[in-house]
Amino acid sequence: MRSVLGLCLAAILVGGCASSARVPVLHPPLREGTGGKGAGGDGTPSDDLARRLAGRVTLADLVKGVLDANPSVEAARARWKAAIEKYPQALTLPDPMVRFQYYTNISMNPAAPQRLDTMVTQAIPFPASIALKGDLALQEAEMERLRYDMALRDAVVEVREAFLELAYLDRAREVLEEQERILARYATVAAGDLEVGRTKLPEEFRARSLLAQAGYDRTLVLDLRRVEEQRIRGLLRLPSAAPLGPADAPDRRTVAVPFEQVLAVAEARSQELAMAGVALQMAGIERSMARWEFAPEFEVGGVWMKNMEDVSGEFMGGRAATLGFTVPIWVHAKSARVREAESLEVAAGADRAAAAERIRTAAARLYFRVVNGQRLADLYRDTLLPQAEKSLALAEALYREGKGSLAGALEAAAARENILLALHRAEADLGQAVARLEQVTGASLSPSAALAAPEPVPGKEAR
Repeated sequence: MRSVLGLCLAAILVGGCASSARVPVLHPPLREGTGGKGAGGDGTPSDDLARRLAGRVTLADLVKGVLDANPSVEAARARWKAAIEKYPQALTLPDPMVRFQYYTNISMNPAAPQRLDTMVTQAIPFPASIALKGDLALQEAEMERLRYDMALRDAVVEVREAFLELAYLDRAREVLEEQERILARYATVAAGDLEVGRTKLPEEFRARSLLAQAGYDRTLVLDLRRVEEQRIRGLLRLPSAAPLGPADAPDRRTVAVPFEQVLAVAEARSQELAMAGVALQMAGIERSMARWEFAPEFEVGGVWMKNMEDVSGEFMGGRAATLGFTVPIWVHAKSARVREAESLEVAAGADRAAAAERIRTAAARLYFRVVNGQRLADLYRDTLLPQAEKSLALAEALYREGKGSLAGALEAAAARENILLALHRAEADLGQAVARLEQVTGASLSPSAALAAPEPVPGKEAR
């Protein structure tokens, strides 16, 4: 009996050693995060952060809040942590089997002995198959790590876009409020000049209509701001009634990197491309596992037999060791499995090539948007806006001197308003295009960012 117990213990120890294997050092994510509990400890931002956002909305506070409390980031991090736990599971042997068999007296032969057999068996896959399962589990963990990085990246990009939109709406509201003050003054002047015959009725009507349009636009901007506020609250898991103060003036983000270098950075650091590379490596492992299906699987065990003679009443025992293995005779099915895995590996390689082309195309499209947006913002800021300011000042001076009409001043004021709104819109679009380009490349492209030599993307070399 002691030998049987020893055999059971040995089988359990073999399985236990495999299950306690430590996970190798993996690539760290972009940010470990707070374990999904947020800065407030319950999945919500801290009270201090909420108070700061109620006073003034800054991009730094929004990024901190979205990294700490965004539910998509929390879910991706939990999936990554769960995937890490697959590695020890993959290396663990199946549970050993303990079987008892008891033979009673045979009615045809009363002198036959009573017999009790105790058997312990342990299935052992081929060692190479176990190692490949561990490699596959590591690649699955790497895939989830990349998805976690993508969730972090996408959350930051979305909150940047929301912040830039909020800042644009605040700037637009300021422009419209100033325009309302100018047009209200013009409407008052037009009403007085109409009585003395200095101006005409259509000019007063034009002033009143422009004033009403500016008021409508300001109301529309306030409604749009409420939409962006709720978008930010959702990203940061803030209460629906949480107040958000005015947005801080955003920094002017530019891309001081040549297009060829942008493509190189995208190919080296893009999370989508890295995931395609990991998928290619996983397909290579699956192909190797399919080839090892031709190898047998083993089963070892031990048997302890105990017999009792009815006549003499004596106990007689015996021991035996067992060894079994599968006979992989169904070659047709296993060959089909290999061909399937090889085809899937080819498909994974083609998917990676397609992903690389999509990344290049998206980078080229967004780079054009950035460059064109920068030119447009410079045109409005450096050329058109100074001219509009000068034109408005000249039109007002001519009208005061009686050398010009109120209609000229109204048109100059409307042109200045449109250019200011277009400037703020162009700057917001530029910042959002930069954010999208950095999302595609997976790296910061600002002039202050040091673009170090990136590590190669997984899967560039076929397994």
